[in-house]
Amino acid sequence: MAEETVLEDFETGEVIPLEVDLNQLKTQPTPPIKKQGKKDGHKPNETHQAEVVQPDDLSAKVKDLEAELLRRRAEFENYRKRVEQEKLDMSRFASEKLILELLPIIDSFDRALHPDNIAEEHKPIYDGFSLVQKLIIDLLIKQGVTEIKSINEKFNPLFHQAVSQEQREGVDPGVVIKEYQKGYMLSSRVLRPSMVVVTE
Repeated sequence: MAEETVLEDFETGEVIPLEVDLNQLKTQPTPPIKKQGKKDGHKPNETHQAEVVQPDDLSAKVKDLEAELLRRRAEFENYRKRVEQEKLDMSRFASEKLILELLPIIDSFDRALHPDNIAEEHKPIYDGFSLVQKLIIDLLIKQGVTEIKSINEKFNPLFHQAVSQEQREGVDPGVVIKEYQKGYMLSSRVLRPSMVVVTE
């Protein structure tokens, strides 16, 4: 079906008859409208893509993570060793107070069993005291207690406490020549220094 319409020329004002077939207009598909790009060169179909990570960046990130992992592992290993050492020290030195209280008893045994105090008729008593002393010393040795060597040793203020000085011919100065009281160590710790006499 055709329909007659008019078209007016705005410049001249002339009316132009125009015949339009409406059926033909309905059947023809509407052509797609193209969007014009902006003058600044922006493309209408341009989409924002995720930033592409370069291989060098990935390698650097992996190295950083590996270094951090090694650092954390070393810190944990140091912490574990420190805790184990603290536990060992606690168990090793837990009996320190008791040992210190036993040392005067050992000193008493040493004085009682001095050769000058032994008489033949008292030998059975001497043997009994010797046995008790040995049992106590064996117990202390099992706990890590050792006696500090002093006689004929060079004076060491870490292990010896000088109570006096004497002249002794043929002996270099600073050598321990007498011991008034034995010193003891618990593992690497000095429980009590030896009380000694040192040459001048």
